[in-house]
Amino acid sequence: MSHKTLILMRHGHATDATYDKRRPLSTRGIMQATLSAQRIATLSLTDPHILASDAIRAQQTADILCRQLASAHGVETVQSLFTGLTTNDLLTHLSPDDDCIIVVGHNPDISIIADMLSAQSVGPSFPPAGFVALTFNVHNWQSIIPHSGNIILHNLG
Repeated sequence: MSHKTLILMRHGHATDATYDKRRPLSTRGIMQATLSAQRIATLSLTDPHILASDAIRAQQTADILCRQLASAHGVETVQSLFTGLTTNDLLTHLSPDDDCIIVVGHNPDISIIADMLSAQSVGPSFPPAGFVALTFNVHNWQSIIPHSGNIILHNLG
């Protein structure tokens, strides 16, 4: 059976701004995202496909991941990752050709999806730049069932 790896990550700490989508990473957020990217790099992933919300802080976090992991795909912007994403929406969006996908999004959606997919509880809320890496013994993303993902790495606080 083949394996699929899904990493669900919250963006790093952001500065304040009037318009939420325009909030950039703070210096602390850049450091958080860099440290998380370095931890994820220890998994030696093969060309992960990185999806990110269209919010600036999520794009910046994804760019840090992309550089650290040398992803040839670059970062794909997915507007629905900003708010209101469901587990089914996410799984439907994933390409069957990709064996490893990293999703950079926001609370509460990213933590709710992680908790729904993980065989172990991951808690109610991800900290800034928090992530969980899950593996699934499936051939395609749409075959994933709730609570079937095995945690292989995490940074949840």
